[in-house]
Amino acid sequence: MHRKGVSGTITQVAPYLIMLKNQDRGIADSFWMCGKNKLLNVLPDGWTGLCTLVRAIQQVTIIKSPHDDYVNSRVKRAYGKDTEVHLDAIGQPRGVPREFKARDEVKSGFESIFLWITPNKNLEWINYIYYNQQRFINDTDLALTALGEQVRATSKMSWQNRQALNWLLAEKGGVCVMFGDDCCTFIPNNTAPIGSLAIAMAKLKGLRVEVKANAGVDSHVWDWLDLALGK
Repeated sequence: MHRKGVSGTITQVAPYLIMLKNQDRGIADSFWMCGKNKLLNVLPDGWTGLCTLVRAIQQVTIIKSPHDDYVNSRVKRAYGKDTEVHLDAIGQPRGVPREFKARDEVKSGFESIFLWITPNKNLEWINYIYYNQQRFINDTDLALTALGEQVRATSKMSWQNRQALNWLLAEKGGVCVMFGDDCCTFIPNNTAPIGSLAIAMAKLKGLRVEVKANAGVDSHVWDWLDLALGK
């Protein structure tokens, strides 16, 4: 069916009216409901009576569902601690592999003799860790945002393809008749505005803003020194 409007030509996916002239062609998800709650895909030749055209519920529905509704059979994996890493009698972590250590205990022991060295080095390490945290949050935000956009488009395309296949395979009963119990009829819509991915991304973006706002060195307290030195 083609319609022309002010903005141009609009094409609708629907059969030509000539195809429905004799009501002898089946249309996907459309049936004739006659007496005794009987559904007919087409009307037989020479039929008489009162029937109405109805549509069946689509086989694919994208809805927001609680997480537990579709992962009940998943085996929960418990977190196992690294047996090599432990806390000693005074609460200090021990057993960290040497290649993963950031500071050497022996060198730090000698540095502690000079009181002004260790605090400065610890300050630099705090800045370094905080900087890496910001980079990790930024990269994670960019990666998950791109992944969410791809998943949203993929879900939409899958739904459209299923609709088209059901139209093409209407005479055989649709897609699920071919696959049986293995037919997928549910797509978790986690990328919806209230989906789990969207909620998690909103929290991540909020954390990104918070961490960024707390970053930066506040040097206003030393402005008087700059004025005294003529800077």
